Amino acid sequence: MTMAGLEVRVKSLEETQRSLRELPGRVSALEQRFDGIESQIVQLRADMRSGFSAIHEALAETNRHMRVLHEEVIERIARLGEAIS
Repeated sequence: MTMAGLEVRVKSLEETQRSLRELPGRVSALEQRFDGIESQIVQLRADMRSGFSAIHEALAETNRHMRVLHEEVIERIARLGEAIS
């Protein structure tokens, strides 16, 4: 290997070593971001679960009101039929 080739190789190895020194800090920063994202996903799931429960309860309440109104209409129709007879 020539002296120029050796210098290029040494510079390349030094740059690689420098970037590898930064790697633990970069990995740590990524882990912190992932932890933040994970907690946001957990919160989102809890919020969605709560929202779906609220929607389910609202639909159940609407169904109860519809049944009551239906029974009232049937009762009124029956009374009208009795009044006509």
